Amino acid sequence: MWTVIKFNNNYSEILKQKLVEKLGEDTKFYLPKIKIKKLRNNKYVNKDLSLMGNYFFCFNDKFQNLKILEGLKYLKCINYFLAGYMNSQTEINNFISK
Repeated sequence: MWTVIKFNNNYSEILKQKLVEKLGEDTKFYLPKIKIKKLRNNKYVNKDLSLMGNYFFCFNDKFQNLKILEGLKYLKCINYFLAGYMNSQTEINNFISK
C-alpha cells in the first residue's frame, strides 16, 4: 500500500534509512527528480530538484495497519502522513506508473 509522506528536505536519506529499519527491506520509495543546469560564476552547475517538493511516496504492505502509522509519524524527519491515501491507491499507482 502506498502512502504520501511530507518530510524535512535536509533529511530525506536519513528518513529512508529509518523507514527501512522500522518496516523492513521490502519498502519502496518514489521521489521523482529533475536535473537542471544553472550558470553560476561562469560555470555550469548540475542540480537535482524534486518535482514534488517535500513529499514522496512510500510503499509497504504494513501501511494497512493504522497502529504502525501512529508509531511512524513521530520519527524525527517526518512532518506528517497525508490523510486519505487508502482511498486513492489507484490514482497513486497510475501516477507512479506514468
